[in-house]
Amino acid sequence: MSAARWHALVAVTAIVVAVVWPLTSALEPGDALQARLGAAVVAAVACALLAVIRGGRPPVWIGVSLASAAAGIALLFVHFNARAGCVAEYDRRSVVIGREYAADAASYVAANPGLAPSDRLLDAGGVPERIWSADSIRSCRLWVSWGGTATIPLFALSLAAIIPRGRRFLATPRTSAPLVPGAATLLTPPCTVLNARFPVVYAPLLTMVAAKLFDVQPPLLVRKYVGLSGRTFSGT
Repeated sequence: MSAARWHALVAVTAIVVAVVWPLTSALEPGDALQARLGAAVVAAVACALLAVIRGGRPPVWIGVSLASAAAGIALLFVHFNARAGCVAEYDRRSVVIGREYAADAASYVAANPGLAPSDRLLDAGGVPERIWSADSIRSCRLWVSWGGTATIPLFALSLAAIIPRGRRFLATPRTSAPLVPGAATLLTPPCTVLNARFPVVYAPLLTMVAAKLFDVQPPLLVRKYVGLSGRTFSGT
């Protein structure tokens, strides 16, 4: 499979994950849709950009992959923490609350220090702005929505960054023209891979071993190289 197809596969997977990502029911439908759509678009654009970039040393892309994965994991922990502290139950439904109390609710909070967030929301009649500040509620709404879906393009970037660029996975190396007519026709793909992966000094011997393992006749040049000219590989 080519590198472009691998990038496309990562992008499609990220879009599917964005669609099925479990967001809290406390979010408005519009906010949830915006978070899902934004994550899908960013992931697709990131994969498309990486698919057309040809330069860069492998250590650089490995660093990008590790940094993206670390950022995604850290953001995921923040998202889970926000879901635990920014959502309360009221009348059998989830409501996004805040983490900082409103200034006009200071006397109420001081008089009731041990109440749970759900109890405070019940006392507020289900209106979180009566207890928590508006900025805190907006921050919580951001973390319980985008805080989760933003990890999708980060993980997609982490995967796409380690896809080799400009070549196919496990591609068979090209071989030069044979020096002896008909010698290269006896080579098999496993032998060719061995010749490309190991030093030139060991290539003929490794080719002989591979030919024996795969039960094929070794090339004439290799037989001459190891002193077996005029005899078959089996020793007959």
